[in-house]
Amino acid sequence: MSLDSNLKKLNAYLKDIKTVQKSHVDVGVISNKLTKKIYDNNFTVAQVAARHEFGVGVPKRSFLKSTFELKQKEVGGFITKDFNLVFERRIVAKQAMGRIGIFARNLVLRAFSTGGFGMWPELAPATVKKKGVPTILVETGTLKQSIQWEVVGVSNT
Repeated sequence: MSLDSNLKKLNAYLKDIKTVQKSHVDVGVISNKLTKKIYDNNFTVAQVAARHEFGVGVPKRSFLKSTFELKQKEVGGFITKDFNLVFERRIVAKQAMGRIGIFARNLVLRAFSTGGFGMWPELAPATVKKKGVPTILVETGTLKQSIQWEVVGVSNT
């Protein structure tokens, strides 16, 4: 390897390190038009999400914190795999962070389809009757569809 190619590789590593240092991935109910939607009970999607996430006035059914705690090894393995691709120069850090966002969002969506990976309390019979469906945290799909991800702190250039 020539000095020029080593220098080029080193500069690419430095750029990726700076990208990671100044950015992060947000996953959850990120403010957008959908999160401002108001349900019949006058709660916004963001308020409904917070009530269930923290168990305020309803049984706690955490779909964010509990998911990432429960699946910590899986998330860590994915991050390691993707950043190995960065260090192998197969992708750049910005791409890795986007892929991590997609992975994390999909993991949260799996919580919805598995009852919090089997950890959420069952719905009360009265709730099932009122909702008309037995699925936990899914009635219209609005909350589930509101789960998004974004890489913050990275320019689009």
